[in-house]
Parts: sequence; C-alpha cells; structure tokens
Amino acid sequence: MSTDSVKHLSWPAVSWMDMVAGVSLAGLLASSSIAYARLGELPPQAGLMASVLGLLGYGLLGRSRFAVVAPTSSSATVMAAATASLAGGNVLLQMGLSAVLVIMTGLIFMLAALLHLGRISDFIARPVLRGFTLGLAWVICIKQLPSLVGFTPHASGALPMAWELLTHVPQWQPWSVMVGGLACALLYMGTVFRKLPMAFAVIVLGVLANRLFGWHALGVAEVGAIELTWQRPHWPSLNQTQWRQMAEMSIAVMLMVYGESCTSIRTYSLLKKDPIDSNRDLWALGVSNLASGLFNALPVGAGFSQTSASVVYGAQGKATGWVALLALVVLIVTCLPFLASTPEPVLAAIVIFSMWKSLGWGPLKVYFELRRSRLTAIAAALGAVLFGVLDGLLLGIGISFIMALLQLGKGAVQELGRLGKDTVFVDRHTFPEAEPVPGILVLRPDEGLTFANADKLCQDIRARVLDVSLRPRVLVLSLERSPDLDGGAVESLQELAQSLQEHQVRLIFVRLSASVIQVLEVLHLFGVADEHLSELSVHQGVQQALQSTAAPAAVSSASPAATQRSVPVVPG
Repeated sequence: MSTDSVKHLSWPAVSWMDMVAGVSLAGLLASSSIAYARLGELPPQAGLMASVLGLLGYGLLGRSRFAVVAPTSSSATVMAAATASLAGGNVLLQMGLSAVLVIMTGLIFMLAALLHLGRISDFIARPVLRGFTLGLAWVICIKQLPSLVGFTPHASGALPMAWELLTHVPQWQPWSVMVGGLACALLYMGTVFRKLPMAFAVIVLGVLANRLFGWHALGVAEVGAIELTWQRPHWPSLNQTQWRQMAEMSIAVMLMVYGESCTSIRTYSLLKKDPIDSNRDLWALGVSNLASGLFNALPVGAGFSQTSASVVYGAQGKATGWVALLALVVLIVTCLPFLASTPEPVLAAIVIFSMWKSLGWGPLKVYFELRRSRLTAIAAALGAVLFGVLDGLLLGIGISFIMALLQLGKGAVQELGRLGKDTVFVDRHTFPEAEPVPGILVLRPDEGLTFANADKLCQDIRARVLDVSLRPRVLVLSLERSPDLDGGAVESLQELAQSLQEHQVRLIFVRLSASVIQVLEVLHLFGVADEHLSELSVHQGVQQALQSTAAPAAVSSASPAATQRSVPVVPG
C-alpha cells in the first residue's frame, strides 16, 4: 500500500467545529432519511441504512472533504417511479426491484470508474438538469401534499393529483392540516437560526406532541414501527424485456445521482480550492450504492442539500462525516421507538420545505437573459411534471443528446489570413485586415471533425477550394480542433483529398495530433505525402506550401497510373 493510501485511510483530525457539524448533520439525516424512504415507497429503515452505508462508503473511498453521501429526494423519487411501472402494485415485488435497481446502479458506477469515465455526467446538459430539477421539485411537493393534509387521492400523476386535492378540500383531515401547518411554520422560523438542525428539532417536537396529545387517535398518521433487520435481497423473476428495462432505468438513476453528486462536489471543491478526483468519486459512489442495495436500502449520492448543510453547520473536513456516522448509529440504536411515533404530516412538511428553494424559476433565469437553451430547460421541467419523473428524466437525457448532435451540425469553416508581417494566422471574418497568401488557401474547421459534421464541413471546404474567384494551387488545412478522428470523419477527408487531387490542388495538413497523423498515414490519402501530415504551425505549413509550388508539382507531372492509390475500406 502506498504512502498516500495509508494517509487516506488514517483517522482525520477532529476539530470542535467538525463535532458540532457532525452531530447536527446526523439529526438532519435521521429525519430526511425517513422522509426520503417515503418518497422511494420503502420502509423507514431503508432510508436510515442508506445514510449509514453512504457515509461509510464515501468516508473510506471518496475524495471530497465536504460531500455527504446519503439518500436524496431526486434519486428516491426516480427509483420509485422506475420500479412502480414494473411492480404493478405488488409491494413485495417493488421492494425486490428496488434492491436490484440500486445494486445495478452501484455496478454501473463501478464499471464507469473502471473505464475512467469520470466526466460521464456531462452527457446531461446543464439546462436539462436544471429544468428537470425544477420539475422534479414540483412533483415531489405535489406528491407530499396528501400526507400533509390527510387525504388519499386516487390519481397518480402530479397534475391530476393536484387537481383532485383542490376539488376535495372539504375531505382534508383537519388535525393533519394543523400538524403539517405548524411543522411548516417552525421550519420557516428555523431559517433565522441556520446552524440548528431544525428538521430534527421539528421531528422531536412532533413526536413529543403526538405522544402528549394523542394525535394518532385523532386520525393523524404516523411512521410506525421501524425494524433494522437484514434480509437477503429478493431477486425478482423477470423476462428479458423487463431486465432490459431495469438496465435502462439503472443507467438513468446513475446519471441522475452522479449529475447531482458531481455538481455538489465540484461546487465546494472549487470554492475551497480542493483537488477533484472524479474517477475516485465514481468508485466511492459505486461501492456505497452496491452496499445499499444489498441491504435493501435507497440509492445514495452527494445531494446538494445535505452537502450544503454540512458546510453551513461549520464542517472543516472529512471528520464531519465520520462524526455524523457515529452519531447517526447511536441515534438509530437508542431512538428507533421514539422515531416510530413521528407524524406523517411532519415528514411531508420537511420534504416540502427542503424543496422550497428549488420551486422558483431562479436557476433558469440565466438562460432567458442569454436567450440560449430556454426551450430546452422548460421542456425538461414540463417533461417531469407532465410525463412523470422517470419518463421526464429519460426525455431530458434524450434532449441532451439531440442538443449535442445539433451543436455538432452547426460547425463552420474559417478562412485564415496573415496578420501584417507576423507569423500569426487569424480568422479573416474576425480580423478583416488579415491578408490571404496568393495561391494558397488556409482553412480551419471551428470544431472537431466527427461523423456528425464531417460531411458538411468537408463539402464546405471543397466548395471554397473550387470557388472560381479563389482557385488556389494549395490548400493548407488546420485540424487543431480535432484531437482524434472517428471512421466517418476519416472517410470524409478521404473523399475530400480525392476530389482535390482530381482538380490538381495540393493538400497539406497542419496542427495534427499524433493519433490523427497515425490514422491518416495508414490510409494513404489521395495525393497527400506523409511529410504533408504534420504537427507544424499554420505559418510553417504555408512556408512548406510556398516551397512546393516553387518547384514543378510532382502530382501534375506524374502519370495518372502512378498517382492512383487504392482506397481502403474504413469502418463507420
């Protein structure tokens, strides 16, 4: 074991602020874990065990000093929506599906870490993620209202449920409304004292009042018995189609969890100037979720709310997480019967209040100011509300991929010119004073060549070369924006080289990466010598072109049979 590993596994120094923050965080996690278990449609112990395993797994393997890995409202809601569609109302089957889904999520995290896919969360565009988060917050709050007011609706969708609640106000349970309203008022008052674990304080007050005034006998529902017993996950019997659906859902949960975790980890790492190790975080989240699934618990991630709370409480380092873990275990062992008397309206109020800041349009305001990605963010938000959490998430991921493809298709070709007597070549559209080199056309695609844009860009390049007003003898093509080329891009370049050779235009590549040079040398492009595939600068490439045009062109003096090359088949 390396010295760094030994240092990482050593017990961190514990300051007084870490102890205060850890105990406060334990109280918050105890209440939120039970609340999020309700969102995931699992018993309360599923949330508590997930918090314990999340803190333990990330504490051992994670890098961030401030990340708090525990159940999150978004992952719990997505998991419930995913498993409910397959369970068909069978509670035991849904519990088994939930365990399998969390296990598969952990395995996908670990596979991503094995493949060094630390930037996998980039597959979800930020406008999509922010829009979906807004829609998810509304869905969560709407689905907590029945518990808050003591009414059981028949509708399952967010909008139909909201309409049914509004049209059945006389059937609301008065005592539940009163308890939920008092809890909301206390939570709001607690914003003045931000360093206090107000959510846990509200649960304690709710339990004491429930036992003192007998709210349960008045019709106010409570959590009920919490049993911490381990049972082997029930492996459900599914057909091939259902297993494929489970795999797709686990990928969606993984992307959602990692997107939220990456945001919170990156935010506070940059704020505190800490290093970021995305691949190590993938391993930590993978192990934590695998362990959580084996204990029939919820998926876990570094939620922004609990990570922010840790910093607000005064956390100084990873010791806060270990103190929180120890305090949470003591709390679970000693206070389970006490927590069982928690009124459900109190939990609903805690969930709604935790989502309160996410209900506004503030996070989307920047897109309206920039006049960019507005429809994308709104579509993601409406997708979650109108089509459900899971379908809304999949819609958002689909929108992200479509955005990426559309952006790739917008690539343009820039013509470069010499700026004065310098050796610097710049875009002539941006710098009209830049002058072209007589007989030589210098072009540069403004983005990397891929299968999605190579045909369009190469056609644009060919059209400029064959423009009657230009008719250059040499084309210097800079591919500095292309660190590598896929099969489709290579085929497009091959066709471009053949077309230019037919019109007796010499092609010189510059600013190539080593991998691009290697693949183009293997292909032997039409009329392109190996010395014209280089890492040279644009200026050096132009000098090379001037030298080649000064001498008789080898291509034009040779016979067609001598210059003809066979075209290898390139896989797409």
